Amino acid sequence: MIRNVARVILGICKAGIQVFVATHSLFLLREFEILLESEVDTVPQQYFALSRSGHGIRVSQGEDVGTVDPLLLLDEELGLSDRFLDRFMSGAES
Repeated sequence: MIRNVARVILGICKAGIQVFVATHSLFLLREFEILLESEVDTVPQQYFALSRSGHGIRVSQGEDVGTVDPLLLLDEELGLSDRFLDRFMSGAES
């Protein structure tokens, strides 16, 4: 379903509508990259990463996902997997 969602969002962008996507899904982000690489018409992109810094929030931005630091998506995906497995394993022991 995420592939379909990415295609629909990209279609909306191609229609000239500005879209903001906030995600911790590395899969969704990579799907956007794959779709955009295969497109003849480019869609302007801007990536942002937010992180805690001292007593505030640090913002990193770039036109390419590789230029954004820190990219916390993978950490979030792994944390979710760990929480899921912990829940699954504790339920299996009951």
